[in-house]
Amino acid sequence: MRQKGAPLIITILFVSTLVFIINNVKAQEIPADTVLLKAENAKMPSVLFPHGAHVKTISCTACHHKDKDPTRPQKGGTCHLAKEINEKAIPMTDAFHTQCQACHKEHAAKEVSVPTKCNECHKK
Repeated sequence: MRQKGAPLIITILFVSTLVFIINNVKAQEIPADTVLLKAENAKMPSVLFPHGAHVKTISCTACHHKDKDPTRPQKGGTCHLAKEINEKAIPMTDAFHTQCQACHKEHAAKEVSVPTKCNECHKK
């Protein structure tokens, strides 16, 4: 004898499982407020920079220090070039390392949990 509610229960379980799987896959995607910092021919992997978290705690001009219009900041690679030498700006990797490492060391000294080792930002 077959129960009348069985197909409905199976359908609800199937849809619930499908929604659960889709939500877990979406959670593994790069968040919208994250920026990929990538230098061509770099020795280390690119950095997934949590831009949204940083704009809550530091001024935009700390990184985008030469922008003429602060409401439309340029990417870091605009002035700080990856390969060519720009006589007005240090190379991209030097700029990021100088800025990021100084800030992270300052926060770590205050016992704030921030990445301080290369592989904590440059993840494979």
